[in-house]
Amino acid sequence: MSQPLHFWFEFASTYSYLAAMRVDREAEARGIDVVWRPFLLGPIFHAQGWDTSPFVI
Repeated sequence: MSQPLHFWFEFASTYSYLAAMRVDREAEARGIDVVWRPFLLGPIFHAQGWDTSPFVI
């Protein structure tokens, strides 16, 4: 039995959205269970002293 894939995703991230739309299909094709793990980038950015996303130019 293989270990599950822990899929960490941020609700507001467009990058997470793209991966989230594919992860179940790809994992199922390989016989891997997916454990969905939500997290928030905002508190991480805040802890680093950032007032806004580093992706905002």
